[in-house]
Amino acid sequence: INHGIAYSLTQGAISAKSKGFYFYLTFDQDSTIPDLYVDNMKEAINTDPMIGIIGPVYYDINDGRYSRFPVMHNKLLVRREVFSDNEGIKDAMCIITSGALCRTSIFDEVGYFLNEYFIDYVDNEFCLRLLISGYRVCVYPKVVIQHALGNRKKKFGFSPTNYPYYRKYYVTRNRLHVWKKYFKYYPAFIAYDFSAFLLDLFRVVFLEKDK
Repeated sequence: INHGIAYSLTQGAISAKSKGFYFYLTFDQDSTIPDLYVDNMKEAINTDPMIGIIGPVYYDINDGRYSRFPVMHNKLLVRREVFSDNEGIKDAMCIITSGALCRTSIFDEVGYFLNEYFIDYVDNEFCLRLLISGYRVCVYPKVVIQHALGNRKKKFGFSPTNYPYYRKYYVTRNRLHVWKKYFKYYPAFIAYDFSAFLLDLFRVVFLEKDK
């Protein structure tokens, strides 16, 4: 039985804690990491005990560009590219699960991943929960992994994800749940994500075959 990615992440975290591991590192099946990845990420998270979770920059092999993260800028939330030659740890609102590192102790304070999400927005919801609890969500630009986000193929300058129909369902359902749950805390993020939803809708309707 496929219980979904949130359940699997939670079971992995419980197992890591029960075996006495201090850190919990997660990956997607299609991610490629550089040498000394674990050492570099551990060094980064240890710079501040209030870093709740930290992830790398990822290079999307489908559309050939570096990841863009939601960051606060003049009280607005914008998507900003973080390049590997930038120095220092950067704060973000959310990062993806692949390549993310956190301390296992964090689960005692904020809880585990939400099993009911099954797939999609599992990482976003967890990051927002960390922020509400006073922790930082960070990106470490010196570390880059290769990752494939969906089945992207550029078309007319856009990069639709080409997710199957069931992924589109979970994205939309979980997105609406996140909006309802976190609007009072982070209205700027909800406004940002609503604009992303409109863009996704445009790409599905006009650029994807499987609607």
